[in-house]
Amino acid sequence: MKKLIILLLLIFVLCGCDSSKGFNKDFPYMRDVEHIYVKEDFDDVYDLFQNGTGIVLLAYNDNQYPCPYCRTCIPILNEVAITFDCPQIIYLDLYNMRTNETQDYQQLLNFIEDEVGDLEIRDGKKTLAVPDVYFIKKGDILSHHIATFKDENGEYIVNLTDEEKDNLKNIYIDGITSLGYNKI
Repeated sequence: MKKLIILLLLIFVLCGCDSSKGFNKDFPYMRDVEHIYVKEDFDDVYDLFQNGTGIVLLAYNDNQYPCPYCRTCIPILNEVAITFDCPQIIYLDLYNMRTNETQDYQQLLNFIEDEVGDLEIRDGKKTLAVPDVYFIKKGDILSHHIATFKDENGEYIVNLTDEEKDNLKNIYIDGITSLGYNKI
């Protein structure tokens, strides 16, 4: 019996250590892609915003709400971050929090608004739009970028040209290098 318990604990530890599984479940199209995304809960992400250093991706679980902008940005951010040998990109699923306007969502919204002051306004209310990528160093938001780019009508562009993809990469490069990472 003792050996069985040890074996089960070992299996749990070995299978439970891959923190990318939550991300892979939320973004099935990234399962076969080498990536550095790690899904975290609100408390861990909020603590990083206040005290930590890293890259945070606010996005929607693709299974709950297929976000075309997330599908455009996530692979590009991943490619750039890997090129700069970033250890991870922290992902927080905002879908249920934002849909239900939870207390955690309001707390994060208020904190970010106080820090950046340029959130989206929808239906007369400030909101956390997705995807939104934050570059944070020692609790200071150095920069962030919402979605892609806006067209002449003020709408975000889903299908980026090669030049727009390069421009988005450069925005991510600027954020990553501000954290002290260098290209490998």
